Amino acid sequence: MRQQDFPKALAEAQALVTQQPNYYYGHAYLGAIYLAMGEVTNAQTHYLRAYELFPNEQSEKDLAAVRKRLAEPQPMRLLSR
Repeated sequence: MRQQDFPKALAEAQALVTQQPNYYYGHAYLGAIYLAMGEVTNAQTHYLRAYELFPNEQSEKDLAAVRKRLAEPQPMRLLSR
């Protein structure tokens, strides 16, 4: 996903979650988009919801990775963008 595609992808994922708020993949997709945009807190929110809706190995890994990133000191997070 190219950086200029983020607004479009975000809008599509948000529309999906609005239409189907209990659809695991919509939240997982939003988490991935927010993470790619560097919005780690928003990514955690949606990865957590995805895990709550459909606990599986991939959603557990996604959530663990974003939590690890949030635990990093602020300068490290800036370098990883």
